[in-house]
Amino acid sequence: MTPCFQAGPLNSPQRRTFSLWTPNTSPKKPTPWPLQSVRYNTIKASATEIFGNQVASDFVCWYCGSTHPPVTGFFCDECGYVQPLSCVRCSFFDFFSLPASFEIDTKLLQDRFRQLQKKLHPDRFTRKSEKERKFSQEQSSSLNTAYKILSHDLLRAQYMLKLRGHDVLAEGKTLLDPELLAEVLEVREDLDNADTLQDIQKVSLDNQIKYSKIVKELAKNFAESDFDSAKKNTIHLQYISKIKEEADARLSKLQ
Repeated sequence: MTPCFQAGPLNSPQRRTFSLWTPNTSPKKPTPWPLQSVRYNTIKASATEIFGNQVASDFVCWYCGSTHPPVTGFFCDECGYVQPLSCVRCSFFDFFSLPASFEIDTKLLQDRFRQLQKKLHPDRFTRKSEKERKFSQEQSSSLNTAYKILSHDLLRAQYMLKLRGHDVLAEGKTLLDPELLAEVLEVREDLDNADTLQDIQKVSLDNQIKYSKIVKELAKNFAESDFDSAKKNTIHLQYISKIKEEADARLSKLQ
């Protein structure tokens, strides 16, 4: 195919001078998710709920100059080039094209994480420019963090509250109800006094039932935007999760 000259888009380095290009040589646009087609307006709505109307309003692709915000923030929808981590303001839910909800489809989250992980893995950018390698490493690291947080009940609750200005880690000591604190201390005492495998299993099972109950309450709290209750339940879950970790660690040693 015969090369031709074309002016680059506005606000791009190519616009300053005419550059030699060959049609159809730029990377392909990212393909839609296999399970459903994602519309940008839907993604923007969930991010706007958290960040306001400034979401992705200042996006400019570093390569082609496009001002159309990418669906996930990882790749430009026009040229397909990987974008810097700061190119678009969106939540971790937007990374995976999921609604900002505490109740989450973990299977769908895992599938989309694996798809993006393959596209952003630094090994795929070894022959790319230094800028692309840097961006892919940043995005890949951010993607891993997002997946870790959204796939964990406690971390997801803390993250959703922090997005709305509530830092439960800082407020934790003042939010736990005295009755709940007494309950947590009692469970911890039971675990400390458990000597046999059967005793530890019983404490672990009772604690797991409480854990599941709190998770259900959190789903209701966030669905109803009852953030005061969500904060208290998140702090409660934090203590219960710690006991769960300790019980699991003791069980693994005895089994």
